[in-house]
Amino acid sequence: MTIIERRRIWQEHLHQQAESGLPAGEWCEAHGIKRRQFQDWQRRLASSSSSESPKAHWVSLPLQTDPLASPNVLLVRVGAATIEVPTGFSPELLTDVVRALAVC
Repeated sequence: MTIIERRRIWQEHLHQQAESGLPAGEWCEAHGIKRRQFQDWQRRLASSSSSESPKAHWVSLPLQTDPLASPNVLLVRVGAATIEVPTGFSPELLTDVVRALAVC
């Protein structure tokens, strides 16, 4: 019997004992299992499950593009407002607009 099979069997034993509501000693006696062996497996499985870290799962996410954005447009957000700044904009006008939005 492989270690994986033994682990599975003992996990089932531990689960059955917990579900039974009986103290471990009584459950072991009723099922013909040595109490010491039960405790050893209880300790082994508890320490191995606490040392295992959850495995990371990579997921694919769709790339979301802004329908307003284009390579020739810069989007500037000031509070709840969004300003489209095209290539060749007037820096003075943009400054005035941003200042006006900042006080709103």
